[in-house]
Amino acid sequence: MKYLAITLFTFFLLSANAQKTATITVENVNTAQAIQIIENAGVDLKYSFDKFDRTNKVLITKFFSWTSIAITNRAELQFEAKNNTVVITMIEREYKSNDGWTHAPTNLSKKNIKKYLGTFADKITEIAANNTLALAAVENSMLIKKFKFVIEKEGLVIKFIHASKNMEGPEFRLPNIVFELEITNTKSDTVKLRNAGVDRGTGSFAEPKPEVRFRIYTATIAPGETAKLFLYMGRTEQDIFEELNFSFGLYYKKMASINVKLTSYNVPVPFKIEY
Repeated sequence: MKYLAITLFTFFLLSANAQKTATITVENVNTAQAIQIIENAGVDLKYSFDKFDRTNKVLITKFFSWTSIAITNRAELQFEAKNNTVVITMIEREYKSNDGWTHAPTNLSKKNIKKYLGTFADKITEIAANNTLALAAVENSMLIKKFKFVIEKEGLVIKFIHASKNMEGPEFRLPNIVFELEITNTKSDTVKLRNAGVDRGTGSFAEPKPEVRFRIYTATIAPGETAKLFLYMGRTEQDIFEELNFSFGLYYKKMASINVKLTSYNVPVPFKIEY
């Protein structure tokens, strides 16, 4: 009978202290930038991320651990961005027992809610409220990489100028997407470019015209001068290229030829940039 009483007491005790999900909602976070802001906050706070649902704008950290009354605990933080808010939830909260990781039955303490969820909420609010910090988060995001119109490499400045669809004509027989770029030589030596190429397409250092039906394989650029590069994509109807890879050979007068590989992310089609 005594054993039964202890068992019932334990049952009601655990029921009364059944784990409530710890959650905090952060207001006034632009949903279009929210994932990048959360990511940037995580970097500042030394968190690593494990799962990213881009469609539903949900981001989850890797497990992190802490010790409470000599007991090791662990959990993940989940972030859901919608309607200009971010909902932060602690999920998968467990403690380490003799049998391994076990679901924690009790509530997270107010101290730890403030330490983990509150600190993250404050950092998100700080970044979201500062246009400079928010734009930097977007520019430097590794989860949603921003299309950068200018790439600098090997003494060259490569600028995206224009992209358009449906460029195919009977006189050209070209693929249906073309990117126009400008390449400026910032070195003191003249450079020679050759054999430009792009994934699922080809490149030319001159725009094909009725009298120039074939691509131009080379371009020579003196210091301070600029050359054009046209990248012709295969038959595709994409509105955005999440990862656009292209390359060309680069030859300096005093050095051997090297292959310059470049990547731009989330490139929209069409677009036109005015410099």
